[in-house]
Amino acid sequence: MILVCQSYTPDDEKRRSELAWAKELNDGQFDVVDYLDGEFQFGELVERCNRKYPHRPCVIANADISFVNAGRLHSRVEVGRLVALTPWDNHHHPRFMGHVISGKFYSGSQDAWAFVAGTLPAVNVGIPMGHIGCDQLIAGWALREGLDLRDPCFDVRIRHWHAGESNSTQKPPLAGYFAYPEMGGGGSVAAHDWPSKDGNWVINWELHPCRR
Repeated sequence: MILVCQSYTPDDEKRRSELAWAKELNDGQFDVVDYLDGEFQFGELVERCNRKYPHRPCVIANADISFVNAGRLHSRVEVGRLVALTPWDNHHHPRFMGHVISGKFYSGSQDAWAFVAGTLPAVNVGIPMGHIGCDQLIAGWALREGLDLRDPCFDVRIRHWHAGESNSTQKPPLAGYFAYPEMGGGGSVAAHDWPSKDGNWVINWELHPCRR
């Protein structure tokens, strides 16, 4: 399994330390760990996986993410599926950032995405990594492309390290077709346009079954 991360060197010392710690924790859990300096779009990282690691299971993750049990991804990654993982901010529960609809929680925070390289549709929409809303846009792209979108975050755990000062809040938020996979790998996805099609900042929810 391949891990590809967008990386950078922050000014904040605490932030530099936790990024180094996340990288150290990931060493040994993957066949290849590919860290890239600079800012990238999601599609550029997917294309790198397609070009360098065709037909192999690949994971794209933010630089402040470490994997607790990356080996469990092997049984989750398959052709036609995008695994989008909600991070855990502590040892007790994943991050509950999203929406409750009809008693189900739909997660709006993912920091790692797994797939079989070379099998995804082309990412023809610009989704810059590290911007607020990129998680929902990636999920929205997957939903519209007919991929089986799953978030098995209770079984495959990733840890988000964020005690240091991040630069994500300095970047402009994104808008577009937002989607939220059901937390825990369930069978549905919630989605909406943001802003709505009539230009209002009101959520008009759609619920979609997962493709399998």
